[in-house]
Amino acid sequence: MKRSKPWEIADLIDFEYLLAGEAGITNETTSRPADQRFQTEKLPALQAAGNMSRPAVFRSWLGVQRDIDGLQLPGEHWKTASHWLVVLSIIAGAGLGGSLTATLLLYHGDVPVNVPWFLACTLGVQMLLLLVAAVLWVLRITTNLLDDFRPLLDGFVWVTSAGLRKLSGEQRQRLQAIFARIARRREIYGSLATWPFVVVTQVFGVWFNLGILVVLLAHISVKDIEFGWQSSFVQSDEVAYQMAAGMAVPWKWFAPSPHPTLLEVTDSHFRYKKEHSNKSWWPFLCYSVACYGLLLRGVLLVFALAKWRGAMRRLTFDHEGCPSLYRRLVGPTIRSHGGTPELEIPSAAVTENRRAACGEAFVMVATDTTISEDHLARYIRNNYGWTLAAMHKAQIDHPSGNAAVLSTFVEKAAALVAVVVVVPAERPPIKAIALFLGKIAKVKAKSELVLLMVGRKEETGFAAVDEENLKFWQNFVAINKLHVSLEKWSET
Repeated sequence: MKRSKPWEIADLIDFEYLLAGEAGITNETTSRPADQRFQTEKLPALQAAGNMSRPAVFRSWLGVQRDIDGLQLPGEHWKTASHWLVVLSIIAGAGLGGSLTATLLLYHGDVPVNVPWFLACTLGVQMLLLLVAAVLWVLRITTNLLDDFRPLLDGFVWVTSAGLRKLSGEQRQRLQAIFARIARRREIYGSLATWPFVVVTQVFGVWFNLGILVVLLAHISVKDIEFGWQSSFVQSDEVAYQMAAGMAVPWKWFAPSPHPTLLEVTDSHFRYKKEHSNKSWWPFLCYSVACYGLLLRGVLLVFALAKWRGAMRRLTFDHEGCPSLYRRLVGPTIRSHGGTPELEIPSAAVTENRRAACGEAFVMVATDTTISEDHLARYIRNNYGWTLAAMHKAQIDHPSGNAAVLSTFVEKAAALVAVVVVVPAERPPIKAIALFLGKIAKVKAKSELVLLMVGRKEETGFAAVDEENLKFWQNFVAINKLHVSLEKWSET
């Protein structure tokens, strides 16, 4: 099976941006040039390659969207900003490491460069930061500390509450929905919010150590610098020698002069106003920075890149909105050619893939919505490819009621591929409806939950859903953290 082009962070940003604009759009593709181009130009190639997975289909569809003239997507801004951030990390790391080393190597003739202080400033600070990061990581996986940043968003809302009260109710609702969507994206993509930051910090660390090595070697080659050691914690020459020998274990098997000898350690143990120092320490300092600084940071950088790429490969794109988009892209569609409707039947590969996704759907219709079971079954079959398992009336604003309906639903839940709740879009969304949908979500197993909005009742069906009402429901779903696919009824 041919692999699709790998996903990047910029691709995810563009995809989520486009997916947010897809909310409420059904399977029909009339007047959608990107979908038509995808189905005529890209879909056959995916079928031939046998790669009809959601990541492959969505990645190809995203490429078509980007080819549309005049369409500005935010992913390009992220890509530019991330490139500049890496460049700045390189410059800052090399500059800081080099300037710090140059400062530590200031030699006044009678006072040699103190080796322990040099190591503490160059390697000690790095080790301390890595230790703090390791402790936080252990706390996170054992206690879920810092695993959820929603309290930060809640704190931000509380701090700015005075300003928020000046906004209208609609504006406050919209802002709450934005915060909720941010939290939801963190829940969906998990560590993808962490690894780019880790990569940038390790790029900084690699170049920080390169700056140290370059400046150290440059100073050694052009200046006569002597090194010594003095410490309030270590007074014995033998202890200092053993510490240096222990640090040199990774390279002592192949590197020349891996560490000073005991005699050199003794000769370099300086006290002020005494001339006991030598140049035997500088190879040891270079090896130490290369091993415990540059090599360690390089390994962490490779590890972070591998984890980042692994997290990208594990994306399933099964969160709300994705199933609807996938069905619309690969399912049979009705398009208008010269004003005459024509049914386009996909190839056998697509038909087989769609048949594999078919199954039974359990439908709950709000009590204030009138629709025949035959009409509903036909719509579900034509637009989703599902068979109507059962249709029941439900009081969607009565979460503690509907005992008989919920009991029947629980019995059938394991065999269902979808649960559809039909709600009039003109109905004001209230908290009780969110509780009702939350109760359904807890027992729906692996089936998809679709909130299907309908317009005013007409003789032959339903009127078009008002876009303003649809926006209210979109914000309602986001604020209440409902993991549902919000779609609008459309029989065009």
